This record gives sequence, C-alpha cells and structure tokens, in this order.
Amino acid sequence: MQENQLSVYVALMQLAILTIGVVTVILKMGKRDAMIDRSMDELLVLKEITKDLVKTDIEQGKSIITIIGELKELRHRIETLERYQHD
Repeated sequence: MQENQLSVYVALMQLAILTIGVVTVILKMGKRDAMIDRSMDELLVLKEITKDLVKTDIEQGKSIITIIGELKELRHRIETLERYQHD
C-alpha cells in the first residue's frame, strides 16, 4: 500500500516538474518572440531614418550643385561686365 502511494507521489511530482518545464519553455518562447518583434520595429524605424538621411543628403547635393551653377553664371556675368568696362 505504501509502495502504491509512493508511486502515485513520484508520478505527481514528475507531472508537476514536466508541467513547470513546459510552461517555462512557453514563457521563454513568448519573451523571445516579443524581443524579435521589438527588434523588427526598431529596424523599421532605423530604415526610415536612413531613408530620410539619404534623401536630405541628395537634396543638399542638388542644392550645392545648383548654387555652384548659379555662382558660375554670376562669375561669367561679372567677367562680361569687367570686359565691357575695359573696352
């Protein structure tokens, strides 16, 4: 009789340990999935920031090219005026 109770006790303990193990694995998987989701969100934000930085850099490059073109045009006009003054 005591041996039967001991077997039931051991079986219940095994079930409890197995249940704790399964719950622990499920919780760890949930935490891992949450970390992956958070990392994905952060990567999307970084991707948008990078796009904006590249866009700004390109726009500034265009502005510089435009300014250089305007400066060359002004230089040409000044040189033309100087030639007229010397003639």
